[in-house]
This record gives sequence, structure tokens and C-alpha cells, in this order.
Amino acid sequence: MKIAVISFDFDRIGGIERVALDIVHSLKRREEVETLSLKDYQKSEGWRLFRAIYNRVSAPGKVKNRLDEMKPDIVIVMHPFILKYIGEKRSYRVVCWTHGIDVFGKNGKKVEKLLKTRCDRIVAVSRFTKERIVEDLDIDASLVDVVNNCVDTTDFIYSRTDDSLPFRILTVGRLEKSESYKGHEVVMESMRILIDRGMDILYDIAGDGDGRDSLKSLSRELGIEDRVRFHGAVDSEELKRLYRKSHLFVMPSCYEIKMDGSATGEGFGIVYIEAGATGRAVIGCDTGGQTDYIKDGKNGFLCRPVPEEIAKRIETLYRDRDLLKRMGDRGREDVESGFSPEIFEKNLSRVVECAVYSE
Repeated sequence: MKIAVISFDFDRIGGIERVALDIVHSLKRREEVETLSLKDYQKSEGWRLFRAIYNRVSAPGKVKNRLDEMKPDIVIVMHPFILKYIGEKRSYRVVCWTHGIDVFGKNGKKVEKLLKTRCDRIVAVSRFTKERIVEDLDIDASLVDVVNNCVDTTDFIYSRTDDSLPFRILTVGRLEKSESYKGHEVVMESMRILIDRGMDILYDIAGDGDGRDSLKSLSRELGIEDRVRFHGAVDSEELKRLYRKSHLFVMPSCYEIKMDGSATGEGFGIVYIEAGATGRAVIGCDTGGQTDYIKDGKNGFLCRPVPEEIAKRIETLYRDRDLLKRMGDRGREDVESGFSPEIFEKNLSRVVECAVYSE
């Protein structure tokens, strides 16, 4: 069987690209796979209006022609917007991967018609994301498969937490103002509460973006600037070191529909399973795709994104190191049993089979 995988860019390091590479590596073990990067068909330089016209009119035609040349049996597209490059009349089956924010709120309405007319099956990265597709976009649930993201447990290696102080909590995520829903501010406010209670605690933040300065200002306003470490964008080795160095992973990213119809929240949240694979308990919000992994009271805590509630959960684990270690151990077990590359490959094979035999 011949399968084409289309993404925006296979070279950039991002969530969509990571999943795309996981798909390619899994499929190549049994199928003939070709990749198609949209960046090779779009213009990024030159007169702005010309670029816009070219990318909207000429690029889709070139992609369609390339697919006709490839003659695939199945085309997997890594974002609903890419469906614009797929013709309504086609000789191959189309599977569209959805990640959460691309189908939440008004973004979902923008791609609803594409999902209903340009693909044969849809993959959601979590049960929560599937619910939003089915309920908000009125798409038949039988056409939507759930395939959670995975993490390589031979790469993210388990390590035991220790009883040392300071107690280090970690958040990993972009610091873009548009992604302030990830909850860095809430964690900082909970830090102030914990420090006032006499706890020796540090907050490590991995990631960068245009919201970094405002977060630094908030740390100064709260009087905790000496307790917060901004590490900026980190490479994979430094990221794994930060996970191992931490005692607890906290990211209270919350799903919400705003007044303008835009949405916030995690479609899944791969950072939670990276932390779990390393043997770290996690704290997340009780609404969103992260609930596929986080089991409240088992491998971490789920709660509302409120400083007092976050502080309460952190304090519980600060004072009960045995519970912290048990949750970390359970997290590693849960990743191995449900979010490994082997499980991902099994679920992907099921999707491919469904696509081939769907009416």
C-alpha cells in the first residue's frame, strides 16, 4: 500500500511535525510512504500580494498534480487547513489529523466544510477533541478515530525524584501571548501562596515567546523573581534534563470558549506524557485533552485553574514525598501501557485499515 503524508513542514520542531514524523516512522515499517511538505510549494518571499495569490491559487494545483503523480492509496493530512489542497474528486482515501485548537471554537467552524467534504476519516488526538468535533461540528462519531500522541520511553528515561530542597516544579510550553491559557500566571500566583506558607520552592519555565516579558514582570510584582527560572527555548537534551531535575510538572491549561468564539486549551498535551515517562507526577486542568492521560489522584491531580486549588495540590505533594513518588511511578507505567510508540503504531494501523475499507 502506498501512503502519502502531507504536513506544513517536516524540518521544523513543533507538535504537528513531531506527530507527522511518528506517523511516517510507524508506517514505513510495513507500507510504502512518501512525504510532501507544503513549504516546498509555497512562496515565503517576494511581494506580499503576489505571495498570497500564488499560495492560494497556484500552490494547491501543484500539490494536487504531485499527488496525481504519486498515485497513493491513502493521503494523511496533518492539519484541517491542508484539506484545501485536496480535491473533492479524488482516487485516494484521505485521513485528516486534528490536534485540538484547530477544531475548537470558531476555528472548527472554519474547517467544518473541509472536514465533511474533503476527507474520509478524521483522527482526533484525544477523546475530548473527538467530542468537540462530533458535538460542535455535527460530524458522525463513527468517522472519527482517537489516536493519542506517544512518547519514546527509551528516550525519556525514568528517574526517581529525591527529597532534596528546593522543591522544583516545571512547566514546558510556548510563552506566546496568544497561548496564555497554558497557565503560567496561575502557577506563579500559587507560588506566592506556597512561599508565604514557608515552602522552599522553585519554578522552572521552559519555552519562549512574546509573553516572556509580561511573565517576568508578574514575577517581580509577586516578589518571586528569585524563585522563577526562565530557561527559554531548549533543545531536547536540555528538556529531558529539566524533567529529571524537577519534582513535579504543572501546567493548568484550560479549555474555554471566549466571547469572540475563539477557544483555548489542550487537544492532548504531549508534555504531560513526557513528564510521566520521566517518572514525574503532573497537575493539569480538569477540562481538556490532557484528561486522557491524567488520572486524578493516581498519576497526578486534575483541578480548576485557580491559584488556591493549584497551590493545595502542590502543597500536598510537597509534604507527602511518598505520594509524589507513587504518582510518578504510576505515570511511567501509564505511559508505557497506553502512550508508547508501539500503542501508537497499533492505533495508526487501525485507522489505515478503516480508511481502506470505509464506504
